[in-house]
Amino acid sequence: MGRRIYLLYLIFFCSGASALTFETLWFRQAGLVLGNSVWASSMVLAAFMAGLACGNWFAGRKGELIQRPIRAYGWLEVLIATSGLSIVLLFPHFNTLLLPVLKAASTEAWLLNLTRLGIGFSLLLLPTAAMGATLPMMVKGLGAQDASFGERLGRLYACNTLGAVAGTLFAELFLIEALGIRGTGIAAAACSLLAGLVAMLCDSGVKLPVDSSVSDSISDKPLTGFSRRLLFAAFLAGGTLLALEVVWFRLMLLFSDATSRIFAVMLSVVLTGIAVGGVLGSRLSRSRKASTAVPIIASCSGILTLVTYMMPSLFLILSAAEPDAAGWVTMFRAIPVMLPVSVLSGMLFTLIGNALHEQTGSDTKAAGYLTLCNTGGAMLGAICGGFLLLPNSGLDGSFFMLASVYLLVALVSIPDFNQFSRLAGQSLAVILVLLVTAIFLAPRGVVDQALFRKVAQKYRESTPKVVAVRETVTGTLIYTQAERMGYPYFQRLITDGHSMSATAPFAWQYMKMYVYLPVALHPAPRKSLLISYGCGVTAKALTDTAEFEVIDFVDISKDILELNSVVYPDPKTNPLNDPRVNVIIEDGRYHLQTTGQSYDLITSEPPPPKNANIVNLYTREYFQLIHDRLAAGGMTTYWLPQHSLSWSDSKSIIRAFCDVFDDCSMWIGSGDNWMMLGVKDGHTPVTAERFRAQWDDERVAPILAACGFETPEQLVSYFIADEQDLRDLTRDSLPLVDNFPHRLSPELRVMGFDSVYPKYVEHKGSLERLKRSKHIARLIPDVYIKQSEPYFEHRDLIHDTWAYPRNKLNPRRRGVVQAIHPVLTKSQLRTPVLWALGSGYRDQRIVDRVAPRKPDDLDVLIRLGIRELANRNYSEASGHYSKFLAGITTDSNVFQKAMICNAYALCMAGRVADAQRFLNDNLKKVKLSPDTIADWEFLQKTFPLHDPPSVASPDGELNSVQTSALQTPSSITE
Repeated sequence: MGRRIYLLYLIFFCSGASALTFETLWFRQAGLVLGNSVWASSMVLAAFMAGLACGNWFAGRKGELIQRPIRAYGWLEVLIATSGLSIVLLFPHFNTLLLPVLKAASTEAWLLNLTRLGIGFSLLLLPTAAMGATLPMMVKGLGAQDASFGERLGRLYACNTLGAVAGTLFAELFLIEALGIRGTGIAAAACSLLAGLVAMLCDSGVKLPVDSSVSDSISDKPLTGFSRRLLFAAFLAGGTLLALEVVWFRLMLLFSDATSRIFAVMLSVVLTGIAVGGVLGSRLSRSRKASTAVPIIASCSGILTLVTYMMPSLFLILSAAEPDAAGWVTMFRAIPVMLPVSVLSGMLFTLIGNALHEQTGSDTKAAGYLTLCNTGGAMLGAICGGFLLLPNSGLDGSFFMLASVYLLVALVSIPDFNQFSRLAGQSLAVILVLLVTAIFLAPRGVVDQALFRKVAQKYRESTPKVVAVRETVTGTLIYTQAERMGYPYFQRLITDGHSMSATAPFAWQYMKMYVYLPVALHPAPRKSLLISYGCGVTAKALTDTAEFEVIDFVDISKDILELNSVVYPDPKTNPLNDPRVNVIIEDGRYHLQTTGQSYDLITSEPPPPKNANIVNLYTREYFQLIHDRLAAGGMTTYWLPQHSLSWSDSKSIIRAFCDVFDDCSMWIGSGDNWMMLGVKDGHTPVTAERFRAQWDDERVAPILAACGFETPEQLVSYFIADEQDLRDLTRDSLPLVDNFPHRLSPELRVMGFDSVYPKYVEHKGSLERLKRSKHIARLIPDVYIKQSEPYFEHRDLIHDTWAYPRNKLNPRRRGVVQAIHPVLTKSQLRTPVLWALGSGYRDQRIVDRVAPRKPDDLDVLIRLGIRELANRNYSEASGHYSKFLAGITTDSNVFQKAMICNAYALCMAGRVADAQRFLNDNLKKVKLSPDTIADWEFLQKTFPLHDPPSVASPDGELNSVQTSALQTPSSITE
C-alpha cells in the first residue's frame, strides 16, 4: 500500500475518535434536556442508531452512483464537524424551545417517549446519517488501490474502532476536564474537519467509471437467499454484542465503582476487541472459502460467551473489591470477560461483509447493507438487553440466552455444504454440538447466587443476609439485612454493587434530619418533594409530618419503590401508601424542569456525584432548578457525601450551591454525611414555640430521640458554617457546572486522609461561627441558639462514632469511657451513649423482645448494661456487666470493653473500692489494647484508683505495653 492509503486509514482512525467523542457529548447533553431515565436514554440511543441506519441505507442504495467517493467522504466529515458541533453548542439553549413540547406530552408515558424519540432523531439525524455513510464511502474509495473488499473492510473497521477507543479514553481522561463539554466538542469537530480536508487533498481527482445502467441494476437487483441470511446474521450478531455489552457492564459493576471513567475503560476493552477482530477478519478474508468460517466463529462466540461468564465471574467472587478510580483493576477484570467475544465479533462483521460482497458484487451495497443490519441489530440488542433479558432472565439467564442467539447466527450463516472442506465441516459439527450441550446442560444460577453473596459481604456487616434481589432495567438491586439476636436490625440497598441507602442508625440520623431541620425552621410547610427514594427513610419522615398536605416522591426506578416492602413489610407503615403521596417515576432533573408545582421543601439524596450520569445533579444549573421550584421562603436540604469527595471536590459543589442560594449553610448529618441547607428569599423567622413543635408531637418526638435529636438545642449544635463562612471557604474554588463536570476528581476520597476535613467539623470552630452568624440569627430563635452551646461538645462523640467507627483514623482517638463521660456528667442525653457503646433505639427494642425469654443470654446482658449506663443507673449497669463478664472468655475483644465499662459503672455508683478489686482481678488476665489503656489512665485520673499489684500477660511475663502504660508517673493519681 502507498503512503496515500496509509494516510486514508489514519484519517479514518480520526473519524472514529471524533464520532465517539460526539456521541459521548450528545448523550450527556440530551440527558440534561430529555432526562436521564432509562426510557429517555433508550430513546436517545434509538434516535442515534436510526440516524446511522439512514446513512447506511442511503450509501447502500445510491453509493454506486458516486464517482469520487473519497471526496464525498471528505464532505461527509465536514458535515459531521459542523452539524455535530452546532448540536453541542446549541443543546443548552434548547430547553426554552423544547420544554413546552415535553410538558404537553407528559400526560402519557408513551407519548412522552415518542416525543423524546422524535426530538432526538430530528436533532441527530444530519450528523449521524453522515457518520453512517462514511464506511461505505471509504470502502469504495479504496477499491482502486486495494482490490480485496474483505481486507479493506476489516482494516477500515479496525482503524475506525481504534479511533473510537482513543476518543473515548482521551475525552474522559483529559479533554472534558481541561476544555469542558463545549471545548471538547470543538476538539471533536476539529478532528472531523481535519479528516475531511485531508481526504479531499488525498482525492486524486480521478472519477471512478460508473455505468448508470449497471449501477441501477446492482441497486435494484434482488438479494439472493444466502445474502438475506447473511444480513440476518449481521443483524443478530450486532444485537447480541450490544446486549452482551449491557450484561457485561452490569456484571462488572458489581465489583467496580460506577464512575464515568470506569464505563469508558470497559467500553474501550470492547472496542479494542472489535478492532483486533477486524484486523484478523481482514486477513482471513483472503481465503477463497472465508465464508465457511462465519458459522464456526459464531459458534465459538456462543461457547466463549458462557466460558467467559463462568470463569472470570469465579475470579471476581474470589477477588477483593477495592476502589478503582483509575480503572486499571477494572480493565484487567474486564479483559477475560469481554475481550474474547469482542474479538470474534469484529471477525464476524468483516467476514459477513466479505461474503455479502461475493454475493452482490457491489462495494457500497455490501458495506451499506451490512452496516444497516448490524446497526439495526445493535439498537434492538441494547434495548432488549436492558429491558427484556436482565429483568426477566437475570445475569445467568441472559448469558445463556445470548449464547443461544449465537447458535442461531451460526445456523443461518452456513453456506452451501459443498464449500466446506472436510476439516472445516467436522470442526463446525463438533463446535455446534459443544455449544448445544453447554446451553442445555450447564448448571444455572450457581454463579449468580455466589456473586450476590460476595457483593453483600463487601459492606462487612456481621453475617449480612441477602433478602431480595431484582434485576431491573436500571440496575441490579440487592437488599441485605443485618440481624441481631435473630431479629432484623437494619437493611441495606445495594445498586449495581454500590451501597445506595441503608436504614442503619447513622443513616436514620442524617436522612431524617433532612426533613426535621427545615420543618423546625419553616413557619408553615405544606408541599414537599423528595428526589431519590432510597430505602424510604427520608420519605417516612415526610409522611410522619402531619403538616404536609402534598408529598411528591420522584425516583428513576419503580423497582426501588416496589422493593421498599422489605423495609416496611406492614402496608400501614409504608410511606408509599400515605394518601398525600404522589409517585413520579422520572429523572429528578427532568421533573424539576417540567413540573409546574412549587414546594416549601425539596430534599434530595441522589447517588454519589462521581457515579456515572450523576454529576449533573450537583451542578449550579441543577441547584438553580431547585431554587426556581421553591415557593417564597422555601427550603432545600441536599446531601454532601464527604466520604467520597476530596476537599476540593466538596468546595466546588458548595460553591455551586451558594452561588444559587444566598442563604446557604452547612450542617453535619452524621459522620461524613453532611447536609447543605438553602433558603429562598422571603423566609419568615419562626417563633420558639414553632421551632420546638416537633418535640411536642407524640408521633415524631420518639423518632427524633431515636435519631439522636433529643432536644431542639441539640439539633442546632449540628451547625457547621453559614453563607459568609462558606463563601470565604470557596472563594478560590471554581463552581461545579454542567459544562465542566470533571471539576470533580475521579478518585474516591479515603476517609481521614484529608486533614482539613476533621478540622472544619471541630465543635469549637463551629460554635464560634454559630455565635457570629447573622444568617442563623434570622433562622433560629435566639433562645435555642444560646441553649445549644453545651451540646456542641457532645457533638464530637456522635461525629466520631459514625465518621470513625473503628477509631483508626480518629484525630481525637480516645477510649470509649473517656468519650462518654462528658455526656453522662454534663447532659441528660441517652442516645449518644447507646451509639458509642454499640447499641441504639432498634437494638434496645430487640432486647425487649428477647429478654423475657432469655434473661441470661450474653447478648441481652451486655445490652442491658449499656441501657442502664445510658440511663445513669450505674449499679444496675454493673450488675448486668458482671453477669456478662462471667460468661465470656477473657481473650475476646468484647471482654476488655465490657470490663472497663463495668469498672466505670462501679466508680460512678460510688463503689470505687469494688471497682479497684474488680480491676485487680481482671486487668492481669488480658493484654491491654491501646483503647483500654487510654480508658484505664482516664479512670486513674478521674477516680482514686491505683495500679494493681501485678498485671501480667497470660504467659506470666509482664507485658511491655502494659508496663509502659501502668508505670507512667502521669497515670498515678491519689
